Amino acid sequence: MTEDIRDAGVRHVSDVQGVNRDLIEKALRMRCVSYLAGVKAELLTETIFEVDSSKKVLRNANKELSGHLETIEQQRRELAREVAEREAAQAEAMAAKRAAEAANEAKTLFLANVTHELRSPLFALLNFAELLVAEATDPRPSDTERMKECVEYMRRSGQTLSDLVDDLLDISGIEMGQVTLAEAQTDLGAVVAECREIAEPRARAGGISLRCEVPAGFPRLQADARRLKQIVCNLLENAIKFTPAGGEVTLTAGLGAGNEAEIRIADTGVGIAAEDIETALSPFRQLADPADEAREGMGLGLPLAKAFTELHGGTLTITSKPGEGTTVTVRLPRERTLPGTSTEAAGGP
Repeated sequence: MTEDIRDAGVRHVSDVQGVNRDLIEKALRMRCVSYLAGVKAELLTETIFEVDSSKKVLRNANKELSGHLETIEQQRRELAREVAEREAAQAEAMAAKRAAEAANEAKTLFLANVTHELRSPLFALLNFAELLVAEATDPRPSDTERMKECVEYMRRSGQTLSDLVDDLLDISGIEMGQVTLAEAQTDLGAVVAECREIAEPRARAGGISLRCEVPAGFPRLQADARRLKQIVCNLLENAIKFTPAGGEVTLTAGLGAGNEAEIRIADTGVGIAAEDIETALSPFRQLADPADEAREGMGLGLPLAKAFTELHGGTLTITSKPGEGTTVTVRLPRERTLPGTSTEAAGGP
């Protein structure tokens, strides 16, 4: 029995020791877990701190990078602007150079044209003056008709010179802004009839049919009659000059949809290429050799007509096709059309 008790005590002690060992192991495990959890928490905290620090560094770096990018973009824009300004300056310089070259060429052509245009009537004046002197000193009876013819040629030559000088003064005054309009109620029919009378001899001599039509009852215009006459005469003479024998020049007048006065001069002449229209409207520029007798003149007819039209607030447009003819249309603003007034009709072949 004593052995049983001893054995039971041994087993009890063993059991107690096993329990204690289990408890100790559990306690150790819990402490280890707790320690590890603390270490993990510390590591996690440190990691979060480091991440936050990294985020701040990245944000600062991003801000600095954005600043650099903005600076680079600003420098790029400034460089692009400088390049654009430099290219624009170069383009302006090239344009100015071309304009200067064109002006120099125009000046050369102008001098050649003026020399040619002035020489012809001057030679005529001198030649006919010599004939008159010879007639006056000839003891034989004078030929009155011949003398009259000489005087008439001299008068025409003098008138040609006077017209050339007037054109030069007009174009100079226009470019300097010194031309003003003497406006009054103007009878377009009377203006057209007068211009037709001036242009008819040249048209007849060139074998060209000239027809002018202003309808009866056409309203009067508030305009400068002298400048309006220059517009119409210059356009008629220009059309006749560039129309060959057998051709036709027609002037018609009417009112547009907005009650604006329209004067249209059409011819069946040589025509103008689209790219040459600007040249034709430039002073002292001609599309043909100025020495060509069929195309004499200083190239001021169209530019003066355009300038005087614009002084009236109107427009002058050209439509043309080489080999088929040209149509020039002058439009005056409706404010220059005077309702309740009428003009004389002008017409006839």
